[in-house]
Amino acid sequence: YASSLWKFFGYAGFSKDRYQAGVKGGGSKADRSVLYNWATPQVKLKTPYEADYRARRAITDTQRPDWSNAHRHMDALRVMTKLFLSHFWQMYRTLEGLSVASPYPIARLGHDGYVAPAERGWTEVEVAR
Repeated sequence: YASSLWKFFGYAGFSKDRYQAGVKGGGSKADRSVLYNWATPQVKLKTPYEADYRARRAITDTQRPDWSNAHRHMDALRVMTKLFLSHFWQMYRTLEGLSVASPYPIARLGHDGYVAPAERGWTEVEVAR
């Protein structure tokens, strides 16, 4: 599942649960910095993922006024990056001819806000094996 990628990169769960003083953890910091370097231009260049950044930022601007601007910015980048990773996971599995399950929030929790990779510029693929 995409959550496996999130865990590898250190995006699964709350940061207070991922890090402990004196204990190595929180996913791959080097790889997470690569994702950060991917995410920041997505906002500046107004790519399709920028809409997800803006939507999350609007939520935290109203619901989390106690957070600093930097905190709200990083939260929106995190949400946008997690969506990208879920799209990457889905497209990789499709290209490899592996099964792709419906996202957990859609399949199990009844959420209805699914954003398909094609809505963010990914090309639909069919793999014949």
